[in-house]
Amino acid sequence: MYSLSADCKELPVFSPSPLVVKHGDPAIATCSICNNDSSCDYELRLEEPFQASVKKGNQMLWNVPNMTEWSLQIYCFIFDTSCTTSLEVIVYQPPEKVSMSFRKHSGRLLENPSGPLEEDQLYCLQCEVEAVAPAQNMTVAFYRGLTELSVMRSSATDKRPVNVNLCLNHTVSRQDHGATFWCEARLELGPEGPQPPPVVRSHNITANVLCECSLGGQCGKNGVIFIIN
Repeated sequence: MYSLSADCKELPVFSPSPLVVKHGDPAIATCSICNNDSSCDYELRLEEPFQASVKKGNQMLWNVPNMTEWSLQIYCFIFDTSCTTSLEVIVYQPPEKVSMSFRKHSGRLLENPSGPLEEDQLYCLQCEVEAVAPAQNMTVAFYRGLTELSVMRSSATDKRPVNVNLCLNHTVSRQDHGATFWCEARLELGPEGPQPPPVVRSHNITANVLCECSLGGQCGKNGVIFIIN
């Protein structure tokens, strides 16, 4: 971001921009002017929440040994002018844990995460992500075996770590019996972020499906037979 006024022929430039850093890791960024031309004679000023400093010349370095903040603003401007540039800082933390479970839409827990499940009933396939930041940069993919069922994005805007629960509606069929379901959380932090993006996967759960049929009927090869009169 920048502010340009009539007395600004050139703006300071941050590199990298945005700055993407894992919480607890060292961070470094450079503010420069005049494309690092050594004949450039500006005074750059760097301001951030903990300190303000001035350096004669066309380049300044900002660095911290470990990033302990979750949200901060850093400004670089030419001294005694309104020529200002701000650095976007994205502090991230991969999820501490990702887990998967089937839940009834009433919110009631099942006997265990994999069921038993009733055939033709609608369930919430819930992916629980713990302590992730920033949640707005996270996508969650749901899988049945190797087949991707859906991809969802968190609506949380917190910069600090939060827990996120995402629910995918799934109508259970007898073909789901014995199938594995799982999910993974991915932090999409852009080209300046880590490559490949951080991914944390849940454990697999194996669906336990009860299928109903009338007495003497055929329930098929898949599913646990639950006979009703």
